[in-house]
Amino acid sequence: MGLSEAHLCTNGRWNYPDDLELAAALLILVLFIHARNVSR
Repeated sequence: MGLSEAHLCTNGRWNYPDDLELAAALLILVLFIHARNVSR
C-alpha cells in the first residue's frame, strides 16, 4: 500500500526529525487529492 511505501521511504531517506513534518504534510496532501478523486 501507499502507507507502506511512505514508511519505507521515511526509514530509508528521511532520518531527520524536521522532515517528519514534511512527510506528514505530504501524506495529508496525497490523502486529500485521493479523497477528491474518489468523490467524483
